[in-house]
Amino acid sequence: MKGILWLVILLSLLLMLRIMLFNFDRWIRKLLYQCSRKKDLYPAEAKTDYDYSYSYQRKSLLSKNETVAYHKLKSFTDSMDYQLLTKVRLFDLLEPKPETQNYKGAQWKIQAKHLDFVICDREINVIVIVELDDSSHDRADRKQRDYFVDAILGNNGYKIFHTRNIDENCLLALQNYIDN
Repeated sequence: MKGILWLVILLSLLLMLRIMLFNFDRWIRKLLYQCSRKKDLYPAEAKTDYDYSYSYQRKSLLSKNETVAYHKLKSFTDSMDYQLLTKVRLFDLLEPKPETQNYKGAQWKIQAKHLDFVICDREINVIVIVELDDSSHDRADRKQRDYFVDAILGNNGYKIFHTRNIDENCLLALQNYIDN
């Protein structure tokens, strides 16, 4: 009787092993099938045979006005032993609080926004943010964007300095703003 019981147990274990291997085999085949169909992973490329690698052209990092402002600010920061950074993402300075209800939404709201110039000390601690406000900042949508950016930066202890252009008076005002 013991021999028959051991035989039933052994056959049951073999049957269970076969079922497990069959399911594992199906899982592996499905995975290989999905990996072989890379078109499904990249639908934009799958829809067309167009080569997007030639669809782009170089452009200047800074506008002409920003370039002029950069050189004036660079001279100012060098004389003060500060560092000047440009095109800093807002997301590099801020992140949503972990308990934020719509964390991803809050992240998306800031991740593509850039600041014109960030003046830092030698250890790259932010001293002041300089926003060069050209005529586009007169539009209602830009005013709303500037208000939002100023609010979240100010709420986190950052100083923001807005100016239309960089000249001697602006640099003096900037120095006073930094000192106070």
